[in-house]
Amino acid sequence: MVNRSLPFAVAMFLLVGCGSVQKPSATFRSADVGSATSKGVQLSFGIDVSNPNSFELPISGASYKLGLGDVPVLDDTAKPSASIPAKGSLPVTIPVSLTFEKLLSAEKSLANSGGKVPYDFSGELQFSAGPLKAIGQSIKVPVKASGTLDFRKMLSDPVALMQSPAGKRVLEMMLGKGKLSDLLEKIK
Repeated sequence: MVNRSLPFAVAMFLLVGCGSVQKPSATFRSADVGSATSKGVQLSFGIDVSNPNSFELPISGASYKLGLGDVPVLDDTAKPSASIPAKGSLPVTIPVSLTFEKLLSAEKSLANSGGKVPYDFSGELQFSAGPLKAIGQSIKVPVKASGTLDFRKMLSDPVALMQSPAGKRVLEMMLGKGKLSDLLEKIK
């Protein structure tokens, strides 16, 4: 006959023997717009994470919501690969892929902003927490930020934007049709 309380007793021993697990802290650091491709643009949200525990905490995932100009555009997950060292800190980046179609859902904000669009970012980092992992537990740490994303950085490669009808529409909104025509003449 199998003793069913043995796994529980081992997990409790690990918890008591290793001390309690303290929640890490996460501080929002930055929001950056990367270069454009024919499909969209890559965004990066930087977070500084500190681990007060005497053991390393691997990040097991991240979930987030992104709004542009009061319009929800994304509700997604990411898999940042990092492990926060014991009693240490580490900058973590959450990569976010934004298609031109999703960017166009915030059309009014994009057109009225000259490319500098207000954003709201909220989410959480999930950690596989050392001894708690043995009993299937994790720690979740919330992250929230707002500010302005400068989508004009995408203009460094207008040819990539022109490869997509939605990308071309984004260019028209940011530059205006007259300036887009001028830009196309310079490219030829």
